[in-house]
Amino acid sequence: MALEKADPFSSLTDLDQWQSFEDYLEGCDNQLQSDISKNIELRSELRKVLLADPGFRQRVRRVTPELATWAKDTLFSGEVCAVDGTLSIVPSTSGGRARISVVATSYKSDRIDRVIYVSYGRLSEPVTGPTEYFKKLKTVTSTTNLLMRAVMEYAERDLALRRPEKWKFVHGELLPYELRTGAGRTSTVVPKAIDLGTRLITSETIPV
Repeated sequence: MALEKADPFSSLTDLDQWQSFEDYLEGCDNQLQSDISKNIELRSELRKVLLADPGFRQRVRRVTPELATWAKDTLFSGEVCAVDGTLSIVPSTSGGRARISVVATSYKSDRIDRVIYVSYGRLSEPVTGPTEYFKKLKTVTSTTNLLMRAVMEYAERDLALRRPEKWKFVHGELLPYELRTGAGRTSTVVPKAIDLGTRLITSETIPV
């Protein structure tokens, strides 16, 4: 079974392959249905390949009844928390704001316990004139999205480490791309990311 190889950037930037909005609307439902059908067919083919491998079942680890019972008891006894965040950026001449919310949830018997934190931080100081405004606008917009995602992801993981529960779940990679690459602020972000990554790994209680 051969899979088509393509460079996503080159193919997606080929405007000759783009459609007008009207043409897209005419065929979008059929295209979606076709994509779903092809996906189901491909999944079926892949399943057949896997099941035909005589050693496949031996390589797949199964959850034992004892482990499943332990996981359920651990979850509902309040020893597990999950943390996730959301981000909204509002640029303005007064400096702009980034609203980041991070929530931690856990079970307490048959009840869900939630703790929500919100940061409404200023992206930069208010401008004093047109020249400064446009200079800051270029600087802020070039790094804001990447930087604020790094802030949100850092906050999620830092909150998880501060929680009293033994086991913590975070969204995405253990140390996300934005933190690993410095988010455009290498000198300030990377040292904190390294410290955070060290704490995440040594905790040994955050599954990946």
